[in-house]
Amino acid sequence: MARVSVVVPCSSQKEAVRATVDSILNQTYDDYELLVSDDGSTDGTGVEMLAHLGPDPSRAERAWLESLQEETGTRYIQMIRGNTLIHYLHQVLSRGVGAARNRAVTRTVGEYIAFAEPGDVWHKKKLAVQIDVLDTHRDLHALIGPKAPTGGRPSSPRRKPVPQLVEFDEAVQPPGLSLTGAVLRRSCLGWDAPFDENLPACEDFDFWLRIGSRYQIARLAEQLQSGAPAKPKTGWSLDRYRVYALEKSFQSGHLTPTQRYRVAEVLVDRCARLAQGYRQRENLERSNFYERKRKRFVIEVEKLDVSDPLFAGRKTSRRRLTEATT
Repeated sequence: MARVSVVVPCSSQKEAVRATVDSILNQTYDDYELLVSDDGSTDGTGVEMLAHLGPDPSRAERAWLESLQEETGTRYIQMIRGNTLIHYLHQVLSRGVGAARNRAVTRTVGEYIAFAEPGDVWHKKKLAVQIDVLDTHRDLHALIGPKAPTGGRPSSPRRKPVPQLVEFDEAVQPPGLSLTGAVLRRSCLGWDAPFDENLPACEDFDFWLRIGSRYQIARLAEQLQSGAPAKPKTGWSLDRYRVYALEKSFQSGHLTPTQRYRVAEVLVDRCARLAQGYRQRENLERSNFYERKRKRFVIEVEKLDVSDPLFAGRKTSRRRLTEATT
């Protein structure tokens, strides 16, 4: 049974996903399985992968057609490259990247779960370095990449990379942490689907809120993968998904008082942005909706100020009470 499970979601990205898969299959660490989860690709990604990885490229298209399970609208194909078992999961109707990751995660068997995105190209020692760090530092539950990836070629890792702890504030402050290239212990995820399929965007923000509130995350400074740097999700309209995730986190019962305070502060800020954005677009109903939420969480911040001396004197969010947007 593989010790590491590598999950790659994709959707009509056949050239990018092929480059990513090839770099994963070139790892010096070899105790892993690879799961590619195809979310409704229409560009022939599946046939391309079968031709590239399957035993008989000439039969790729026929094998693809025959693999469809019509009652579920899905495909599940296994291939072997060297010692690596490759699972190709295909959902005919797109359900979003969160659902694609969930389909793969629920089939994984590894002690560790690693994530990649189409277009990522891994350094050949990436898994070896990350698994060695996690094996050495048993108190760490997840490893992520550098804070500001360059997008250039991956660099050779240092002999003994030093992990740096990531504070919860990095997970809670949008745009949050990046999932690509991360490796987590299965104990963080369990066997259930870890991504909220109700979110069409920012599902990774929601994911890291939950992980960051309960487990220790660390970062390696080494650039162990290349690819185009992810564009920060900064548009104000995306804040509605972040507010959904932040409210879930606030109500979860898993936060410490400090974490709860910080989540409430960010909720105040994001609700203010949404209220202003909708007001500028003359959608007063939505503007008022988020203004009411903003005021509610200002009160929550004040409650924590009063109930815990740790927060006394912090007025960052309280000022928002005077910034009415209705």
